[in-house]
Amino acid sequence: MLFDRENELEELNLVLGESGARFLTVSGRRRLVKITLLVEWPKSTGLPAVYWVASRVSTAKQRPLRSYLEHNHKVNDVEESSH
Repeated sequence: MLFDRENELEELNLVLGESGARFLTVSGRRRLVKITLLVEWPKSTGLPAVYWVASRVSTAKQRPLRSYLEHNHKVNDVEESSH
């Protein structure tokens, strides 16, 4: 449940009115319910959504996870395919 987030929800809902796919970036200070907003908003729309949370993990530490995902989930490497 979100409290006092009507403005944010309104802005997100405006994006739904536009045609085509959208990529949104949500940033802000810690502990301001950004992830909760991104989880609860799609539930209220009934539409599918994906969200990703960035971390400050070094590239070397990301390689094992990336390898696992590519092997087990057939994830395409967008960076390499776009070059």
